[in-house]
Order: sequence, then C-alpha cells, then structure tokens
Amino acid sequence: QSGAAIDDAVITLRGDMNHAGMVPVESTATGFGDGIYLADFEWTMAGEWFVVVTATLPDGRVKSETFTYSVAVK
Repeated sequence: QSGAAIDDAVITLRGDMNHAGMVPVESTATGFGDGIYLADFEWTMAGEWFVVVTATLPDGRVKSETFTYSVAVK
C-alpha cells in the first residue's frame, strides 16, 4: 500500500491463450532485492494471450493481476 519495494515474495506467472487447446506457459520469478524480480517466459505462438501474475507476499497475503498481450510473429 505504501509503494515500498517488497522482497521475499513468491511471484508466479501463468500465460494462456484465449482459445482452447493450448498448453499454458508457467514460470516462477527470481528475486534480486529492492523489489526486482525476473522471470523467463516463452511465448509459444502468436496470438492473443492473457498472463496472470500472482504474488504471495511474505506475510501470506496473495495478490493477482491479469495482463493481456497480442503476440505477433517476428
């Protein structure tokens, strides 16, 4: 709430396409301190995706946010 950086959280990502039949992409972020987390995430095909990022905070609270992406062919 205060906007301060949070360390020692467990951050997971789950990416799904908006149509059936695709295997979800899952990843867990690694914390580097000062509230910085990095996760490897591979888009397995072009199209419309939504990614749910879930943070389990050190005090046990769980927060989730959903982000949408349009992935194009390179």
